[in-house]
Amino acid sequence: MGSPFASDLSGALAWLHVHGLPSTIGYNAVEFGANIVLFIPLDCMAGSLARGS
Repeated sequence: MGSPFASDLSGALAWLHVHGLPSTIGYNAVEFGANIVLFIPLDCMAGSLARGS
């Protein structure tokens, strides 16, 4: 948890766990998902630029 938002995220996850979010979803899962959400559009744009479309 090296992010400056780690404590906020931990608090939000704790609240979500109390309200039904499975405990298997933690900081690492959220970080992994965020990386996917960030990089898929970037990869699509880079692919489009490389093809010249």
